Amino acid sequence: MHCLAKRHSKFMRLVQIGQSSEGRPIYLAQIHPSTGKSDRIIFVDAGMHAREWISHAVALNLIHRLLHHNSNHTISWHVLPVVNPDGYVYSHEVDRLWRKTRSRGSSARCYGVDVNRNFGFHWGGTGARKFSCDPTYGGESPFSEPETRAYRDHVLRHKPSLKAVISLHCYGQLLLYPWGFTSRHHPKHEPLHQIGEKMARAMARSRGTLYTSGQVHSTLYPASGGALDWVSASTEAPFTYTIELPDTGTMGFITMPSQIEPIAQEVWDGLRTLRQEVYQLYREKKI
Repeated sequence: MHCLAKRHSKFMRLVQIGQSSEGRPIYLAQIHPSTGKSDRIIFVDAGMHAREWISHAVALNLIHRLLHHNSNHTISWHVLPVVNPDGYVYSHEVDRLWRKTRSRGSSARCYGVDVNRNFGFHWGGTGARKFSCDPTYGGESPFSEPETRAYRDHVLRHKPSLKAVISLHCYGQLLLYPWGFTSRHHPKHEPLHQIGEKMARAMARSRGTLYTSGQVHSTLYPASGGALDWVSASTEAPFTYTIELPDTGTMGFITMPSQIEPIAQEVWDGLRTLRQEVYQLYREKKI
C-alpha cells in the first residue's frame, strides 16, 4: 500500500485512521478520480474477522483495480483492507481460525472482542454474546475497541459524502443489507433488495457464482452491534451491504490462493454496478 501510494500519488493517499490495541497502524487508502476529489465516496472495509483472509486480499486487489481504471470513474473510494490487524497477525502466527481482536478487558477471562458486535447501535442484543471467551463477544461496552472507534470516527468524518458502504467478509456467497438486530424491514428495504439483486446478477456473470441477496437477520442470522446496522442508522448513505465471499467448496474460511483473482473479479463486477447506481442517483439529484 505504501508503494502504491508513492507510485500513484496523484490519485491515492494512504491515511492512518487509528491504531490497534497492540499498537499496529490501521491504514486506509483514499483513491480519487483523475479529475480530483469527489464529494461522493464509496467506502469498502475488510478484515474485521481475522480468519477471513480472502476479504483482505480482495480489498487489496480492489485498490489495484481502481488505480488501473482511474479514468473510468467520478467517485472517490476509501478502502480499509485490515480493520483488525492484531487478529490478522495472530491468525498467521498462532491460530489460523482466530476471529476476534487481541485486546483484553479489565474483567475479561479471554482475549478478544468481535469487531462486528462492538458498534453502538443495538449493542449487546440478539446474536452478540456477553461472555469474553465466546467468538461473538461484543465487548464491555459499545466502541470499547480502538479498531471500532477508528472506523466510527472515519465514517462520521466523511458522513456527508458517503453514498455506499460495503463490508467484505466470508463465507457464504451472500449479499446482505440491514437490519441484523431485528427481522423488521429496513425503511429502504425495497431499493436495497433491488440493487442487491442487480449486484448479484453482475457478480454471477464472470463464472456463474450465485450470490443470494437478503436481509442479515433472516438470510444469515441475528446479529446486533454490527457495523452495517450502525452505518445505516448513523449516516444517510443509501447503500449499505455486507458481501459474504465464496468458500470455494468445502474449505470454509480457508480459501485457496488460486481463488483470489476470480473472487476479486466477481466483487469488482458487483461494485461497478453499485458505482453506476450511485452515479445515476447523483445525476438525478436524488442523493
